Amino acid sequence: MTPLPHRMRALTHRMTPSQDDGLNSQDGALNSQDETFNSQDDALNSQDEGLTHRMTPLTHRKRPLIHRMTPLTDRERALTYRMTALSHRMKQLNLPTG
Repeated sequence: MTPLPHRMRALTHRMTPSQDDGLNSQDGALNSQDETFNSQDDALNSQDEGLTHRMTPLTHRKRPLIHRMTPLTDRERALTYRMTALSHRMKQLNLPTG
């Protein structure tokens, strides 16, 4: 096993197992919120498809994948979640999202 760089070593020594478990449970809670939001999004998309009558079938809108070398921070994840929720709410109310 290769030794950790100095900064990584300092971070691992600073965090206790209970703090690590706490962060993991927060991450799990955010993931379950995200899954709930995705299912609500799918339900809204199916309502949208049922309400609109088009000659050609609707293509399923997929969120663009964000390729990052580092995972999102808690703040970035929360902001992304809020902005996506706001955008969908504006779409429900037929407000311009641009």
